[in-house]
Amino acid sequence: MELLAECYANKCMAEELVYKHGVSGNVRHSYMWGRDRIIKKVYEHAKRKKDEVFVAVIDYERGVAREYINRNFRLQKLEGFQGLLVGISYRQANVLAIVFDPDIENVLERVLGTKQLSVSQREKLKSNKACEELKKIFENNNVKKMLQSLAKKLLELLGRNI
Repeated sequence: MELLAECYANKCMAEELVYKHGVSGNVRHSYMWGRDRIIKKVYEHAKRKKDEVFVAVIDYERGVAREYINRNFRLQKLEGFQGLLVGISYRQANVLAIVFDPDIENVLERVLGTKQLSVSQREKLKSNKACEELKKIFENNNVKKMLQSLAKKLLELLGRNI
């Protein structure tokens, strides 16, 4: 399985799923990839390698940008974690998505139970220091539960799609 991440924070979240929560796969990220390019890439790879699963790790965003996600994925809420969605491609069985609504920062705020991440935390999550900041956040019990639930759901979907 290949997980293609939109941003540094999404990359770190995907790596946490792979390295500590039993999801087998490789995580790829480039600071030059945006959400729409990630979706295009997962479909391109999935067409060439039909026996492999590709997962877009992306933000839902706000406004009309959401429509692009809605056209490509049937979204399911991850029960107990507001704003965390898992998408199943309408077009290809070997394409999935992990979607943060509207973005990873907002999902983490809800899971952590904080009104707002600090300016410093947000800046780090938008930079190549995201993993450093997220390692601290991953220690939170609610975040651990979220990651376990997400890994379980992803593995469940993998069993159905391949």
